[in-house]
Amino acid sequence: MKKSVITLAVIGATTALGLSLVESTPKSNRANAAPETPSAIRAAATAPKTFTMTNSGNITGKDETTGAAISCTKGTASGQVATVPVGSTLTGFANATAVSLTSPANPNGACNGPSGLTYTMTITSYPLQISLTSMDVNTAISNGTIISPKAGGLTVQVVGSDACHATIAGPSGGGMINFTFNHRTHTVTLKGGNLQVTSVDINCDPTLINPGDNASVYGSFRLN
Repeated sequence: MKKSVITLAVIGATTALGLSLVESTPKSNRANAAPETPSAIRAAATAPKTFTMTNSGNITGKDETTGAAISCTKGTASGQVATVPVGSTLTGFANATAVSLTSPANPNGACNGPSGLTYTMTITSYPLQISLTSMDVNTAISNGTIISPKAGGLTVQVVGSDACHATIAGPSGGGMINFTFNHRTHTVTLKGGNLQVTSVDINCDPTLINPGDNASVYGSFRLN
């Protein structure tokens, strides 16, 4: 039985976005499959592979300070798994090179925001580096992080239908999104991080977003 592991991702800003990816047993056997061990994961990650992910449920970017949230009904992510020597760590062994967050029912696919506003969210810091930091072999759930190695770190540009332009990134260029990965269901769950609003223009409503506000990304993606 072929086994392999790919770790994704975001989104994503979004946050946007999004991302870890694991390709394990065939889909027909996933529910009863035994969890992969860390050594098996390392051994499986030696050959370059590509991955695609789609959302399961809305992907949400939230200003944790004001409570304002942007919700996208469609999310996709893709990228490549880097060659990882057997026995090495799983730091940065996958890169997400494209993440899309949209709501197709809205004009231009913009995502839904508060007070009837819509927003686009665009990640501008590819590639996104995906790492697994720990794994519980009993629950088959791994913890991981998503960052960007580019100067300035993980960065998301937000543009509203009210002409608001805002930038979301990490402190001192160290933006990070946390996630968990379920090796049995192949589901990536985004769980916040350390993102902040780094800038807004004069068109942005201060009851919704301000410089220095903490920002998070929530939602789930599943390996195709």
